[in-house]
Amino acid sequence: MSRPKEKKRVIVGCDLDDVLVAFMPAFIDMARKAGFGPDDDRKPIDWDWSNMGWTREQRDTLWQQLADTKDFWVHAVKPMPQVDSDLVNLLYESTVMYFPTARARAVGGDVAIQSARWLRWNFGILYPTVIVSNEKGPLAAVLKYDYFLDDRPKNCFEVKRARPECQVFLCESSHNQDYETRRECEMLDIPRIAGFNEFAELILEETNV
Repeated sequence: MSRPKEKKRVIVGCDLDDVLVAFMPAFIDMARKAGFGPDDDRKPIDWDWSNMGWTREQRDTLWQQLADTKDFWVHAVKPMPQVDSDLVNLLYESTVMYFPTARARAVGGDVAIQSARWLRWNFGILYPTVIVSNEKGPLAAVLKYDYFLDDRPKNCFEVKRARPECQVFLCESSHNQDYETRRECEMLDIPRIAGFNEFAELILEETNV
């Protein structure tokens, strides 16, 4: 009797910052502590933080402060408040899951190692595969994603063009609401979703896990 074939697991690419990790609140908090503001609860409307009231020099100062903060990616950021830890683990256990990120360096160790430690401590994932790269399109083609989630439109567009068969989703955020992004998403058939939980539930339903 032949052995039953093992069901092929789908391959998932999931961004970290502002998908699983609340990076922007941490960065804004750092700006407030530096005396740069803002004094209200505004959220960035684009990737240049153009509505936050910071000068270019202040932004550069904040990025340098991040780089100089020991283990920033381990201790300075928290999980997105709405992310369901059980769903993170179920998706990780049911698929081949990668965590691609374009994070800036911070002292205290390799960015991928810091990020893996954070995933282990916050979600209990013992051996997460974190890949640090600004080239998310080529990475998707090599790893052959079936599903991909990111909050940055540029990354979603690159992945969809590099691997058209991948189901790509844009995670809703204050900084990706502009008209051009919405238009490009429609042209490339990239749905917008509320967050990681919706992404995980969709995959688990489609793969009958």
